[in-house]
Formats: sequence, structure tokens, C-alpha cells
Amino acid sequence: MHPPTPGPRLACALATLLACGPAIGPGPETSATTDASTTQTVASTSGASTSDTTNPTTTATPTTDLSTTDAPATTSTTSATTDAETGADPLCEGAGMTSLPGVTIEFPPQDCSFTLAEAAAGLGIDFTVTIADPVDDVTPSPGDAGGCEQPGPSGLILFAEVLGNDQHYCICDQGLCPPGGTAITLAAGMYPGTFMWTGENWNGPSDTNNPKGPPFPPGDYQLTIVARGQWLPFGEPQPFEVLGTFPITLTP
Repeated sequence: MHPPTPGPRLACALATLLACGPAIGPGPETSATTDASTTQTVASTSGASTSDTTNPTTTATPTTDLSTTDAPATTSTTSATTDAETGADPLCEGAGMTSLPGVTIEFPPQDCSFTLAEAAAGLGIDFTVTIADPVDDVTPSPGDAGGCEQPGPSGLILFAEVLGNDQHYCICDQGLCPPGGTAITLAAGMYPGTFMWTGENWNGPSDTNNPKGPPFPPGDYQLTIVARGQWLPFGEPQPFEVLGTFPITLTP
């Protein structure tokens, strides 16, 4: 007795399975391989991009900040090493404020502690007037009582004082001079200067050749250099003040 012959539908299904089955298998496998390869490539590329781009950026930002922010610290550290070896006092820096945009008076790091003998021989404190951009319609004002001071290389009139412990030095009285007050344009640039002082009290020569007073005793003092005047930011006169301060210590 022979087994029954498969019907046409079953035979067709078997034929289709045998014909189509091998074609279906490699499709997803190839696709999965391709997708995995693509995903891996993207992930690798993305990883390299993140590592190569983000990390240097992250590294570069603190480097820039540190080089900018810590430049005085570097100088101070070097000074501290020298101080430990030589016994010298650490370097000092000044401070300041301004109401004239882009214009400052700054003191570079330098010695700020001196003996009375060093002061009597003559001290020189360095400073710099910085004008970032030209400033139009500036009328500088003299700081002395008689209006005798004149603009310096920066175009500003600088007035200096040393104060503290009931001691006072300035050239406040130079006599009486004709009024000035001409509007000028401040040119952009850096204008270095040096404040000279022999450690004595004084209010200026006046017009009677006033002598200098007694020397400052040991103690802590402050040098102030200021420029004042008016300018026209919006077509109307506005007062301005550019101020720099620096500590001075006198020792026996």
C-alpha cells in the first residue's frame, strides 16, 4: 500500500518553504551585521570626536583661565622662592577703580616695603595708565589747589598722595595758576610712569618755596594716584574718576 500523495497546496507550501527559506535567513543577518558595523563606526567616530574635541577644549579653558588669573600668583610664587632664599619681602600689587570706560591706573608687582634709609635716599613706585580705546571730549581737571597741574603723556592730569598715621605727602599747593580746561581726545595706549618720593611730609612748594617736613615714621601707608575731570558720553558733561592705590610699608 503506497502512502498518500501530498495535495497540490501542501506541495506548493513545501516548495515555497524550501525555495524562500534560505533567502530570508541571510537578509536579517547581513542587515544586523551592517547595522552593528555602522553603529559601531558612529559610536567610535562619536567617541573619538568627543575625546579629541571635548577633552582638549576642557583642558584649554582652564589653561587660558589659569594663565590669565594666576599670572600674579606665578610671579608671587617665584618671588616667594626668592624671598625664602634672600629674606626679601614679597612683591605687592595695587588696586584701582574707574568711571571712565577702558581707562585704568595700575601698579605692576613690585617691592612695597622699605627702610627709612631707603625712603630717604628716594623711592620710585612704577605705575601704568592704560587707555584701551580713544576717548573723545575729555576735560582733565588739576588736583592741586591752585590749578597748576598739567596733563601728562596720557592726556590725563595725575594727582598723587601718600597718607596714613596722620602723615601726609602731596604736591597740593603750587601757588595760583590761570584756569585751563580744554577738551581733548585721549589716545589709546599704555603710558608708564614713576612716582618719586623721599619719605617726607609735604604739602607742596606753594609760591613761597615751602620746605619739606619731617620724615614719615615706620608704619603702613597708601599711595593714591587719581585722575579726575569731565567727559561727554551722551552729549552732556559727566564727571569721571580713575584711581589707583598701592601699599607702602616703612620699617626702621
